[in-house]
Amino acid sequence: MLFGVPFEKRVVATNFARLNTNGSLDTNFAVLADDAVNSVVLQTNGSILIGGFFTHVNGQSRAGLARLNSGGALDLSFSPSVSGGAPAVYTLALQGDGRILVGGSFTSVSGTARTNIARLNTDGSLDTSFKPASVGGGPFFVAFLL
Repeated sequence: MLFGVPFEKRVVATNFARLNTNGSLDTNFAVLADDAVNSVVLQTNGSILIGGFFTHVNGQSRAGLARLNSGGALDLSFSPSVSGGAPAVYTLALQGDGRILVGGSFTSVSGTARTNIARLNTDGSLDTSFKPASVGGGPFFVAFLL
């Protein structure tokens, strides 16, 4: 079980953790996010997508979006970012074709204007063919139904 929650600094994890099947904290899974993790999606290959308020994961710059391997190591090849205002990712969803829907509070994704909703290709690049209607007036909090 994976979950995002603020942890005290004395715990091996900060803001994100994994539990063993017996409910105990998996101390071999040490992911350090510097702020809240709001959404978690497991990809079919076992990679873990996280979205939230964070700006760094495992000591590397990651603005609101990151991908981890199944052991918790940061995937350095996946580096999209959200920006604008008080940027954060509130919801993630994986489409059947592997592309990633992102919802939150942002005006830009990887330097391209997108207001509060975007879609990423499987490699983390922005899917420029997906041009949603502007979802302005506040952050995008709701879950995606696929």
